[in-house]
Amino acid sequence: MIYFRLQINNPFNKEWARLNDWFFHDYKISQNKNLEIQFGNTTKLTDIADIEFDTKWTGHDHAGASFSLTILWLYLIVKLYDRRHWDKINDGWEEKL
Repeated sequence: MIYFRLQINNPFNKEWARLNDWFFHDYKISQNKNLEIQFGNTTKLTDIADIEFDTKWTGHDHAGASFSLTILWLYLIVKLYDRRHWDKINDGWEEKL
């Protein structure tokens, strides 16, 4: 697993921001993998800049790689994830019944 995040917060904001998607699509690329792309703006200036990269391929529900970038009010999120849930008891992907 690789995880990296660099965030510069707006120190004057005290409220949560809502995301307004301009574009959102979830592409099925294989039986268990999806590619999700999301782009839009936030309602409040919570972060001046935020970049995040994550590669959790196993060990939790919907594992996969993700990248997000926020600059002022604009954001871009890209995820390549597994549609299955993780079975913590058997330490593997849940099988469909």
